[in-house]
Amino acid sequence: MSKTKRRIWMVQKRLEKDLTQTELAKLVNVSNRTISEIERGNRNPSAKLAKRLADILEVNMDKFYDEIA
Repeated sequence: MSKTKRRIWMVQKRLEKDLTQTELAKLVNVSNRTISEIERGNRNPSAKLAKRLADILEVNMDKFYDEIA
């Protein structure tokens, strides 16, 4: 998955949940900068963070790693 595709699906999912980056960050106990970097594709979340994000965004956590495999 390209950086652009990651940004699109993650932002869409976050907005579907009516969450700002700051609100999502608070829910998973990271900074909003971390969420921003993940959405832009500049950072990959740890397995633990991917699981927490996946649970909140209601996606399979593998979606975060599709581009790596």
